[in-house]
Amino acid sequence: MIDGINLNENIVRYLSNLHTFVFDICTILPRSPKNSFLSTADLEKTFTHWNYCPVNCSVDHFSTGLTYCHMYSIPYRTTHFMYFTNTIRNQNPCFTTISYNELVLLRLIFAHIDYAYQFLHHTKAHVPQLRTIDIRYDKLITVTNNFTNPATKVNCSQVKQIRFEEILVYPEHFHDYFPSLSNVR
Repeated sequence: MIDGINLNENIVRYLSNLHTFVFDICTILPRSPKNSFLSTADLEKTFTHWNYCPVNCSVDHFSTGLTYCHMYSIPYRTTHFMYFTNTIRNQNPCFTTISYNELVLLRLIFAHIDYAYQFLHHTKAHVPQLRTIDIRYDKLITVTNNFTNPATKVNCSQVKQIRFEEILVYPEHFHDYFPSLSNVR
């Protein structure tokens, strides 16, 4: 498993001129007695002597027997978010809106509808670079309240591409809600 100690001892210590280290690492572990009691607090403790940037961590145990250990530098600067789970936490507890300033692609096809709400509702997420969304049409209709919800219109207005699994006939006001669209498929 990769953790803060592993990053320090096996990577960062060999980079003597390093001032900033931006990362997003998800380790997926099979079920074992060693990781069955691993917690987010355990992972956070491995960053006690971390000198580069604030870090968020989460540990999720799934009924499939897998454990996801996710750690990433904040503010979140990468363009993709892999293995997003329900333990994601706000990058700054003083604010209710999380900024994903570099996020350009959001795949929500298999995600719970709550994640679509989290990313598209402008009081929950600030996604100024979001350009492409992969989502099921029924989830998009629900989250946007049939393309009438002003709170989701803010984050949807800059989207240039939406990818659906199904071929659809869009309602009349669909393109008003997504004025920047150049491609829908």
